[in-house]
Amino acid sequence: MKERYLRQSQRDQQIVIAVAALVLAVLIYAMLIQPLITGLENRRASVASRTDLLSWMSESAAKLQRVRGSGATNTGKRSDKAAYVLLDESIRNAGLSAAADRIEPAGKDKKGARVQFSQVDFDKLVRLLGTLQSQYGLGISHANISQKDGGMVSARITLDGGG
Repeated sequence: MKERYLRQSQRDQQIVIAVAALVLAVLIYAMLIQPLITGLENRRASVASRTDLLSWMSESAAKLQRVRGSGATNTGKRSDKAAYVLLDESIRNAGLSAAADRIEPAGKDKKGARVQFSQVDFDKLVRLLGTLQSQYGLGISHANISQKDGGMVSARITLDGGG
């Protein structure tokens, strides 16, 4: 191969060197630089989306604190009904029965209730939880809430009826 290169004219040798340098530069860009740029852009997008999620969660936490603050004292009337029955009635009264996927008793003595929503309006959910707290003394013992589009969330919430 070296002999063939040396047999070429000076002009052809320069063209071969230029093409080899160009191919080498393209390979370096394609194998090193472009993946670094793409990875950096992906990281920036990930940070931006997580920042948005953190902001949304902070706003949601503030809303929950306001709801708790307005009805945090356990002045709710006690009822002879089971917690899951009270939860079911409150969900129907709030117009969220179509959004509730599952309602069931929860807790050691079944004094609590568990509800699952695959998609529910966050503001309506917060109002429902505030009503349950203020009217019946049902507090949140566990909540797993995930953001969806347009103010909608999916939620699994366990309520505790106290003692």
